[in-house]
Amino acid sequence: RDSLYGFVFEKYDNWKFGKVDNEDPAKPRATRCILTQKSVAVPTEYLENKDKFNVPAIGFFVDTSEMPLEAYAADLADRKSKRPSRKELTKDFSILGKGSFIDQGPITIDGQRAIAQHYRQDYEVQLYNRLKDQYSIKEDVMLGDLYLTKRGNTVYVIHLTCERAIYRTVNEEAKTIIMSVDFDPPVEDRSPPDSAEGADSGASGQ
Repeated sequence: RDSLYGFVFEKYDNWKFGKVDNEDPAKPRATRCILTQKSVAVPTEYLENKDKFNVPAIGFFVDTSEMPLEAYAADLADRKSKRPSRKELTKDFSILGKGSFIDQGPITIDGQRAIAQHYRQDYEVQLYNRLKDQYSIKEDVMLGDLYLTKRGNTVYVIHLTCERAIYRTVNEEAKTIIMSVDFDPPVEDRSPPDSAEGADSGASGQ
């Protein structure tokens, strides 16, 4: 259960809570928690360069805004936007600043009207081949998804970043986690199995 907003979600054992900066009680961090995949299916060409392969990650970001959901989504898709919270989100969802917006569509999360956005970032990476003892440049693609919904003036943004080579498999797990979000669980439901109970410690950096 998130310590400030109270939402919970179910997660796979194959995902772990990542570290989020220590939270200042007077100014809660907008990024509530980060999940990273444990056992990553690294493509063959990256086996000798695992540090160059981006680990799939899911982030939970919460903002306050009077903007309608559609306007908020449009602002995120606009790379010219100077809104501070967009800049803050880019710290953990870098594709928002470096990539390109592809498209979006309506979905539902926990009975709430929501929007799903899709992004793409083309990049080059230098890989080392030990057998040939030489480096080569590989062109690759990072994909990113944003799921946005709003309750009152509270905006929830859930994001996924993943290399295109393993996106299909990772996305199946990620969407299950994202679609399991419960924004208003019973108060007595303090520690559901494999839920976002760890988001509390994740957000606090414990």
